[in-house]
Amino acid sequence: MSLYVIDASVAVKWAFKEYLCFEAVRYMDDGVQRISPDLILHECNAAAQKKVWRNEISAEIAWRGYELIFQGESIQLFDSRSLIESAYRLAVELNHAVYDCYYLALAQQKNAVVVTADRKFYERVKASDYAHVIAWVAEAPKLDYSKGGI
Repeated sequence: MSLYVIDASVAVKWAFKEYLCFEAVRYMDDGVQRISPDLILHECNAAAQKKVWRNEISAEIAWRGYELIFQGESIQLFDSRSLIESAYRLAVELNHAVYDCYYLALAQQKNAVVVTADRKFYERVKASDYAHVIAWVAEAPKLDYSKGGI
């Protein structure tokens, strides 16, 4: 299976109809193994609440969307505490928000690729030595069915 670190900007698109949501859904394919730091729980919760705050959706719909993102085993979560130092060092090196760098740190640790819909994060990483560790959500995932599937 192809291993991707899903960041919150992609995960929220699974539950809420917004720009690039159809592209994001491709990363739900059975040929994609999805992992994230547990920080994603908080970021997706905040994104759902922000939609309520902006009067885009009701609180009930936002909560159902949040639950939809994490139903079943859609994403394997990793303890973000183990990534603190790496995320910090990446944030300093890239001059970028530490929250985003947790995803990058996990990708490095697990030999995976971060998929994001955050253009600023994508461009910052793409212009660095870590360009090979980031993918834009509109890029089709590389699927691997060698261990089952079609």
